Amino acid sequence: LAAAENEATALTGELAASRAELNAHVGLPVEALTVAADDLAEIPAPGALDARTNAALAVLDRQIAESEAKVALARAQQVPDLILEGTVTHGAEPDFVWGYHAAVAVIVPVFTRHTAAVQVQQATLAQMRAQRAALSRQVNVGAFAARARAEASRRAYLRYRDDILPDSRTVEAMAEEAYRAGQTGLPALLEALRAARELRQKELQAAADFESALADLEQAMRLGPKP
Repeated sequence: LAAAENEATALTGELAASRAELNAHVGLPVEALTVAADDLAEIPAPGALDARTNAALAVLDRQIAESEAKVALARAQQVPDLILEGTVTHGAEPDFVWGYHAAVAVIVPVFTRHTAAVQVQQATLAQMRAQRAALSRQVNVGAFAARARAEASRRAYLRYRDDILPDSRTVEAMAEEAYRAGQTGLPALLEALRAARELRQKELQAAADFESALADLEQAMRLGPKP
């Protein structure tokens, strides 16, 4: 009994410390109570990867768009540039009352075709596209691997919740009834209660593993693979 009281005291302190750390992370008062849900939601299917949900892919998409604009600009410098000018003048007496001026200018790239600039920009664009494809594969692999682990954790948790714990409660009730009827002794009852508590502890651990797997899945989708 004394050993159990010591363990309970230690766990109570750990519970208070964990609650304070959690409240600090979510912006609540340090001593605010934690409200836990009785059940966990179904695992969300990641589906097709959306680039808008991943920060690294979104950055690469913007860089690719910028590089495409640079390629278009470099190519535009290879063709003649036509410039039209027009001017209307009024009130230039005594020479004239109304006058106009028109001009056409054509800039022709004679001594350079800007071929090197175009090739450099095209190579940069190709490199960025290759980087995005590689990162997209890594993110997809990481996301689906995390989803597989989360799915396994979900099945384990649901098995505890729907099958193991109900059967355990039935066995616990039968053990208590047998003890009250004088069919079994106190050691057998205590053993049944201990086994039921251990199963409850395993069910809580399975729930924690499931939540952790969901967090890993969310990170894999939004932040990409871990370094």
